[in-house]
Amino acid sequence: MNSDELIVYDYFKRLCTCHNFSLKRGINKITYGMNALLLYFAFNECKQVEYLKAEKALGVSSARMVKIIDGLLDKEYIIKTKSKEDKRKMILSLTDKGNDEKERLLKRALKISKMIFDEVGHENIETFINLFIKINEATKFALENMKGEEDA
Repeated sequence: MNSDELIVYDYFKRLCTCHNFSLKRGINKITYGMNALLLYFAFNECKQVEYLKAEKALGVSSARMVKIIDGLLDKEYIIKTKSKEDKRKMILSLTDKGNDEKERLLKRALKISKMIFDEVGHENIETFINLFIKINEATKFALENMKGEEDA
């Protein structure tokens, strides 16, 4: 990637990360969750990931994660195996087909993001991302401080 592409990639990665991988159907005709998991592989530059780590990173329920995994298995984008070190842990691995789809998704998403970023401006995007992160942090803080309080 050239320097402009790296800047767009960085903004895109940060935006998706703070917005919980907000890519819905339309980019590649697979579900939000499937896109999210493929982007998780892309952002972490890996071909294998532990099931529970991916579930936590995506912020989805166990039931939703099962649907995501089943969809990617049906499309032959991933395989799942048990960890050699700990048989209780499930490992998700990208297949060649899955890696190709991940690369297509990332390329298309970056192209769309570049068009948006060029229209909105890098400074505005940076401000938006920083503000979004602060709002998320403030929301988490408020919710944590309200734990245990009963509704009035």
